[in-house]
Formats: sequence, structure tokens, C-alpha cells
Amino acid sequence: MAVSITEYEKALISLEEALVAHPLETDIPTQKMIRDSCIQRFEFCVELAWKTALKKLGLPSTAPKPAIRDLAKAGLIADVDLWFDFIEARNKSSHAYDEKVAEEVLEAARKFLPAGEELLRRIQQS
Repeated sequence: MAVSITEYEKALISLEEALVAHPLETDIPTQKMIRDSCIQRFEFCVELAWKTALKKLGLPSTAPKPAIRDLAKAGLIADVDLWFDFIEARNKSSHAYDEKVAEEVLEAARKFLPAGEELLRRIQQS
């Protein structure tokens, strides 16, 4: 999959829009649909984050955890464990789905947004 900084930036904007909309919705079924949108957008952002950064660095890694380590070595991210948590949350939502997992992944998405935006800034500056 070809990735670009612009795609990653658009994905982060999309995630932010969904995260802002989620708590504003008062209709429970609609709020759950927005939550699910947040989760899907989070999954996409996590994938684009490490793939875009590696492409920018010219590194060949094809797996997320080694990629995260490479990003830390390059100074693009500061907290490897936090990024491993994002990968884990992304994996949880992809392989199992229930209300508890959905809420956990939604919380991870909220934590991801500022970290993802910081990564974007660092990629753009490199």
C-alpha cells in the first residue's frame, strides 16, 4: 500500500472529527455508531502512522513493533511503550469485538490523537 504524509494527515483529521462528535451525541445507538467510527479511524491511523514514518525514513520494516522501535531510534516518537499500547489496542479491535473492548479501544484512540499529531509534526520536519 502506497502511503503519503497527506493521507496520514487526512486520517488524523477524520479521527479527530469522530472523537469530537462522539460525546456530543445523545442518542445511544447513534453514539455507538460514532464510537465504532472512531475505532475504525483509529485502526487506520495507527497503520498509516508507522507506515508513513518508515516510508519517510526510507526504512524497510514490514511489522509494526520493529517499526515502532525504528521510529524511536530515529527520534520520531518518544514513548515506545505507549505506541506498543496503540498497536495492541488496534489488534484487539481487529480480532475480537464486544462493548468492553470497544470502550478500551475508544480510550486508546483518544490517547493516540495527540501522539499521532506529534508524529506527523516530526515527520513533516524531518
